[in-house]
Amino acid sequence: DVRDEASAVVAATQADPKMPELDAAMAAYVETYQQLAPIIERANKYYERQDYKSDKMEAGKGFHKEIATLAPAFEERRTTVDAALRTEKVKADLASLAALEQSEGKKSRWHVRNVMFRAEAVMDLMPTNDRPVVKMTDFKQALDDYSGAVREFDDYALEHPDSFHVFESQPASLLSKLRDFDEKLEKAKGDARKGAGEDMHWLVSTYNTMVSTAETATTFAKD
Repeated sequence: DVRDEASAVVAATQADPKMPELDAAMAAYVETYQQLAPIIERANKYYERQDYKSDKMEAGKGFHKEIATLAPAFEERRTTVDAALRTEKVKADLASLAALEQSEGKKSRWHVRNVMFRAEAVMDLMPTNDRPVVKMTDFKQALDDYSGAVREFDDYALEHPDSFHVFESQPASLLSKLRDFDEKLEKAKGDARKGAGEDMHWLVSTYNTMVSTAETATTFAKD
């Protein structure tokens, strides 16, 4: 039972600061969820009681029909929420990056945060089981942005030795793997199922290592 959480989400959409796209997406998602959840709860109880043995699945067929009717809208609205959340996160990350540049300049902490922000943008576009075909124009743009951030990072590292501890080689390592992956995706017209999917394990592993070491990357920086 998540009725309290749903009510809290609805209240949040009406509070400041206003985020029109996210607020609207969340409200629509919760509305559909509140329609779907009780049906699923009743269906679960129905199957727990094994009522289908006594009614020859009559009620079960009804539950299936109701769920099938609502499911497409639920999935669509969840996708819209995910996209809106990503948009707001990007805005917040860019604002944080700008604030850091204003307070410290483009020093070691800025470069780590910048390269991680650009890496995350690429990883968000990676294929999944639900979305195996990559939109190549978006992927290439994100990859170009990341490669630019890595060049800036590497240039700064050369000018300021020992600024990034064990993190220093990781952005370029990920970039190299991403370029190989991009070539395979290009040949497969973005469809990771046609040979490119095998690289996913190494890409995710390399990225996760970057995430885990980014926080301490500038511990010994002298800038």
